[in-house]
Order: sequence, then structure tokens, then C-alpha cells
Amino acid sequence: WRLTLVVEGGQQDAPGLVRQAPSPLVNPEIRRARAVVDLFPIREPLDWMFVIRLVLPLAAALLGYDMVSGDRRSGTLKLTLSYSVPRWQVLAGKFTAIWLLLATPLALGGLISFGVSAATGSVPFTCEDLGKASLVLVLGGWAAAYFTLVALLVSSLSRDAAASLSMLAWLWVSAALGVPALGNLLAHLSDPLPTERETVQELARLDHLVSSQFPGEGTWRQSQWAAADGFALEQISAQAEIRRAALHEEQRRALLTRKLAQARFARRLSLASPVALLQEVAERLVGAGLDRDQNFLAQAHAFRAVLSAHLHDLDVRDPQSPHLEFFSGYLSRR
Repeated sequence: WRLTLVVEGGQQDAPGLVRQAPSPLVNPEIRRARAVVDLFPIREPLDWMFVIRLVLPLAAALLGYDMVSGDRRSGTLKLTLSYSVPRWQVLAGKFTAIWLLLATPLALGGLISFGVSAATGSVPFTCEDLGKASLVLVLGGWAAAYFTLVALLVSSLSRDAAASLSMLAWLWVSAALGVPALGNLLAHLSDPLPTERETVQELARLDHLVSSQFPGEGTWRQSQWAAADGFALEQISAQAEIRRAALHEEQRRALLTRKLAQARFARRLSLASPVALLQEVAERLVGAGLDRDQNFLAQAHAFRAVLSAHLHDLDVRDPQSPHLEFFSGYLSRR
């Protein structure tokens, strides 16, 4: 998460939070953590990938749409080609001018935003982070070159500047907005997720199933009264709640798995766009995106399992415990 300023606009704190009580009576809360711990010294660090994905291609189009078509229309191109200068040098000069106008501000802005965050010491950047951030800047330089070449190509094939600008605008909208949106739409259509109402109905069905398997569940007496019969009713209630929580957890994990799979499918479809491809490469370079979200959820589930096992061992070693683990009022004094 230290490199979120490179790919995700500079979150001010850790990337996510899973709040999970050991008790099956408490549903887990999975959300993005916001305004918890300020990590970055400036309010909105430069979003490098926003600049690379959207600003660079738009700027390249605006700078290069009339580089060739405008010269052709004004007659300057004929005059330039009448000199003893190879054509490739003419195009190379135009390319270099546009590329420097794009790459220089990107490099300076990226280095300044990274340097300011690192200088305060609030974010513990490592040498590996510096290397990954440098690779993203190199990726930005490559993107600037690619979009510049596209702009010069369209400008060379167009008869006038207006047609060149229209074609580049259409390409920008398609690459930056159209293809990713189409990928998301096709992913949703190919594997539609259950609606919130359907999810609630499925959870209610699971609750009814558990109630039918454990008749009489739901009774919770005071500990001193329940101890007379060895917590018999509470044992049934605890088993029912544990079973219900396991079924709910299975349902939630299945839904999360489908959501991640759907997001991956949408990303694969959108890779036809160079803009989406740049985002994918940058996320893989810095370890962000869907891979990080999936790893984070796996770590959260693993941590919860370790914590539950630790509490279970403490309870087992307490002879005074009723061994109704994780239920308030029936926990071991340990």
C-alpha cells in the first residue's frame, strides 16, 4: 500500500479494513479505511496513473493533431521537404518536441510527489519501492512516446487539422472510456451476480435450514442458571449459531470470489485498450489492484483463523469454562 500514490491517487491510510469479531453472532465488516491515519503530508498526492492513462493521450492529441496535417494545409510541409533534410528527421523532430513536453512534467511531478512523501518519513519507503516507482515513470515515458506516435500517424493520414482532431478525440474516448466500460458490461452479462435481495433471501433460507436442524435453539440463560444442567440448551444454541455463521461465511466468500472473478474477466476484456493495458502493467509493477485485494482478503481470513484457534486453546485449558467459545457471557475467564 505504500505505493498507492503511484497507482491509486495516494490513499491517506492502509488500503482496507476487515473488522471481524470472533463471535459468529457478529457479521464481518469489510470496507475501505478512510481518514484513520494520515500518512501523506499533502492532501492529494499526484495520481501518476491518472496522468498516464488519461492526461497523456489527451495532451498528445492536442499537441500533435496538426503537426503534419496543419503543415500540409498551410504549405509549410512542402517547403520543409524541399530542403535536403530526410523525412524521418522531420518527423523525429516533431516527435521529440511533443514527447519532451509530455514526459518532462510527468517525471518532475512524479519525483516531487514521491520525494515530498518520502522526505517527511511518514511513509516507510524502501529501495524496492523506489525501483518500482521508477519503473512506473519509465512506463509513463513509454506511454508518452506511444501516444505521440499515434497522434503523428493520424495527423499524417488526415487532410486537415479538424479531421485529425476528430479522429484522435474518438480514439481517446474509445480507449479511455468505451473499451473499459464495454468490458465491464460484458463481464456483468456473462456472469451476473445475485442482487442484494437474492442474497438476503438466500441467507434467510440458510437461517431456516439451521433452525430446522437444531430445534429449540435460541435459548440463552444466565451462566449461573444454565450451569445446573451443564448448559444443555446453550450448547444447542451455540452449535446452531456456529453452523449458521459457517453457512453465511461460505455464502459471503462465494460472492466475493465471483466478484473478483468478474472483475478479472472485465479487466481481460478491457486489455484491448492501451489505456487499460497501462493500468494493468502499473498495478503488477507495484503490487496493487485485484491481486492485492485478493491477497489482503486471504491474509484477513488466515489471521482470523489463527486468532480463533488461539482463543480456542485458551478456553480448553480453563476447567471453569462452560466451553461455549466466542459467545459473550460464556467465555473463559482467560
